[in-house]
Amino acid sequence: MAVPGQHWPPPPPHLWPRVDEFGGRGRSRDHTPAAGELRGQVREAGMRGGFVLVPSGPGSADARAVFEALRAELPDWPVLAPHGGADLTAAPADPDTPYVLWLGDVTGRLGSEGVEPATVGRLLRAGAVVAATLDTAEYGQHRHDLETSPAPHLLPPRRVLGMLLLTMARTVVPEPRPDDAGPGTAAGEAREESPVPAHDAGDSGDGLPLVAWRAALDNAATPEERFLVGRMAHRAGRGDLAESAWQQPAMQGEPRSLTALGNLLTRQGRAGEAEALFTSLARRGFPQAERELHRLRGQRGSHTRRE
Repeated sequence: MAVPGQHWPPPPPHLWPRVDEFGGRGRSRDHTPAAGELRGQVREAGMRGGFVLVPSGPGSADARAVFEALRAELPDWPVLAPHGGADLTAAPADPDTPYVLWLGDVTGRLGSEGVEPATVGRLLRAGAVVAATLDTAEYGQHRHDLETSPAPHLLPPRRVLGMLLLTMARTVVPEPRPDDAGPGTAAGEAREESPVPAHDAGDSGDGLPLVAWRAALDNAATPEERFLVGRMAHRAGRGDLAESAWQQPAMQGEPRSLTALGNLLTRQGRAGEAEALFTSLARRGFPQAERELHRLRGQRGSHTRRE
């Protein structure tokens, strides 16, 4: 689906077309579960701002499907569709004027040409809905980087920024979840080994702008997303950001973030804080906290006996 680019910088908001008037007329007759889920994602984004980034290609959604979802859920919203390469920092961010920013295909542009976390995060916090498609191969690469890269700070900066943008996006493609179960562990029960690597989690710089990390944290809405952002920050040597990412899901009893945060505190010489965290959550009935508390006290007893 081709959508004409608008003049840039944009004219005053009262001159913007509405979603229902933009990119041709007609209504989608697609009533598949995927189409319904996409409309649900757009509806949720319209409530508080959101980034709808949908993989495109054979067997997946395309621009037409995304735009039909926008028409179904946000027909009266103003829409901006800058031409490729437009400086998105010029896009307005006014909470009193929510709108749709239609970026079209952003393949090869994530982390560059203004399609980066600081800019997108600024718009989302103002209530805008940012919508785009991304080639399935590039989407898969960013997702692979996010879940497996041992040292994101060694990747090209654009790929790392793409990883951060992925955590901010709401898509209709089911995401593979890291396998939490280990040998001899019941399904759905987190393993006891720490997801935090053994190396020191210092606060050394990683070459990425702090605003990019903050944008990812601000827009990581689920425990899964916050755990992934925290793990990536830790691997990049940003212990401060990892702690910020894991704090909220840990206090909700999310097993991986709870374990990761406790181990991070212990390795930073803050074992007392880790014990207080585990004790508080164990009293609230979280089994993972009880296991971690037992393990921490066992390590302390072993260390005392060696002395």
